[in-house]
Amino acid sequence: MSICFSLQSIDFKDDALKEALKIIGYLFVISLIMERAIEVFLSTWRGGEADLKDLEINRLTVQLNELTNANKKSNEINKIKKELKSLNKKRTEYRIKSREIALWTGLIFGIIVGAIGIHTLGAIVNLDKVDNIPQKTTFKIVDIILTGSVLAGGSEAINKIMKVYTNYMKATADIAKDKAKGKST
Repeated sequence: MSICFSLQSIDFKDDALKEALKIIGYLFVISLIMERAIEVFLSTWRGGEADLKDLEINRLTVQLNELTNANKKSNEINKIKKELKSLNKKRTEYRIKSREIALWTGLIFGIIVGAIGIHTLGAIVNLDKVDNIPQKTTFKIVDIILTGSVLAGGSEAINKIMKVYTNYMKATADIAKDKAKGKST
């Protein structure tokens, strides 16, 4: 038994560029809200432990500076340096874990946002003419995951996408103006 289906061509909407800019703007606002919510969540959950680690690092740094300035024994200094190095490593690992949690939380929230109907690709393409149900379903799943990924990337990433789009549109407009000037002279 062979399963075979042909993929239909998917057309962009007539106003796809306008819709793309609109959806990028919406995604930017949503990502700002998500970032703030995740920041509150992480600060509440992990902020106290991070502050304690930073406090201990600062304490050891001050102690190391005092010993160094007082020309104390090098074995005391070496002991504190080793402890400080270990604590800095733990703090870095803690930050990495916090970023990992933030990214996964953002991806999950972003996929939920995509699943409830805010779509990146769906806003610019016309799926109405696609009769192939598996293709349509796959497209929607990919769109949800893509939307979630874009939102997980945060507002800075979306802002970069918006800048690329606006630079492209400006360059296109400049080319059109130059061509119009060339024809009018």
